Amino acid sequence: MMYPFVSCGKLFEGGRSTQPIGRVLVVTPPVSHHDHSLQPKRPRSLSMAGSGVARPPRATPARRGVSARAQQQFSDWTTLRIAHGVSHVAGLGARPSGLQAPDIDNRAPGRYYIPTSYQEGLFAPKPMEEVRSQFLYVDWDPYSGPRAFFDAASGSCRPKRVIEAMALETCLPDQQGRANPGSHHAVEVTEKGIEDLRLFFGAKSGHIIPGWSSSHVIYRITDAVLRSVQGTNVVTTGLDHASVRSAVSQFAAMYGKEERVAEPNRETAAVEPDSIYRLVDEDTCFLAIIHTSNVTGEVLDVNNIVREARRIKPDLFIMVDGVQYSPSGLIDVEDIGADAYVIAPYKNYGVKGCGYAYASDRLARLPHWKYTFKPETNWDLGGVEHQSYAAWSEVVDHLCWLGGHFSVSTDRRDLLVAAMSAIKSQPSLQATVQEML
Repeated sequence: MMYPFVSCGKLFEGGRSTQPIGRVLVVTPPVSHHDHSLQPKRPRSLSMAGSGVARPPRATPARRGVSARAQQQFSDWTTLRIAHGVSHVAGLGARPSGLQAPDIDNRAPGRYYIPTSYQEGLFAPKPMEEVRSQFLYVDWDPYSGPRAFFDAASGSCRPKRVIEAMALETCLPDQQGRANPGSHHAVEVTEKGIEDLRLFFGAKSGHIIPGWSSSHVIYRITDAVLRSVQGTNVVTTGLDHASVRSAVSQFAAMYGKEERVAEPNRETAAVEPDSIYRLVDEDTCFLAIIHTSNVTGEVLDVNNIVREARRIKPDLFIMVDGVQYSPSGLIDVEDIGADAYVIAPYKNYGVKGCGYAYASDRLARLPHWKYTFKPETNWDLGGVEHQSYAAWSEVVDHLCWLGGHFSVSTDRRDLLVAAMSAIKSQPSLQATVQEML
């Protein structure tokens, strides 16, 4: 069974007024690109040990420390409520100019307009239950009890469709590179996941680098550049994530390069672009910058920083850490112009245990860890985990559906642009909570 997905957000008069006039809740039709039946045409025996092993069934997480209530919720896919009606399960931005809210008695397909008081902060019961039903552990978990999950730096709540895709593909024992239909299916899932990553990045060229996490990808990219590219120094900022700071520091020391850090302004806590440019020179081999700070929330103008840094050193290799930016901002790597852009799916309604980067052609060709018989630009190590690609495709499918409420285009990139633009225009969660309390 597939489930509808609900997004919610404020609706403003004309898209600019500071006075909210209601809420919009959007319900996804139950659509999936996967055939979840996957019934075998005939019985078969799994005899190829190199392909993996069949996994024993386990319907619920019945293990020590997990309550019966948690097991029941896992089984029933049931979620409850968030205090004061705050439901930040997915972004739906302010109403674009000209968009008319449908009347509650004459609803447009897939969209409800619910008049409400922000002093009360309540949704009508039925739409609210539909929102709750889409996620696990929205307002409680078996270890903390009741709680509201607002820890954006830690990750995001996950739609059931993402968990379902991950679980389904994990149940199948087949891997890529085998001569059977299950293996061919794994290849197809991976190829679609890669295309959906390229779509999310806005990449018309270049390659996708997979890893166990965004930190893993950052380490591999930093190692490849500092090991192979001539130069005496590398530049980063004081607001960059520990993964970037650690990778830069360790590999700079390993390869005998100077580490230069553009520190934040003590009064504004912002990294001023000029403080970066002052550190870049003809001997800089690598610039690593963050798009949005995990600590301060500052959004750097990476397009301008890349452009100005290349005025100083035209062939400078540049990596952008977009892990914190990607859940709420549109990415266009062709416009940004960096050699690498890194994301972590678990920040975008996806799963942990994987990280991905867009890589330019020249970066992908740098010497790096790889199987000797693989193509020069291939960064896979070992067997490809197609399960994570399946989960990512479900994330992108949701975003494309969401974009359909703001665009008449049928092009998936156009729909993604519309969705991310709407999400970015949404008022901050902090402001929403302050209004409601």
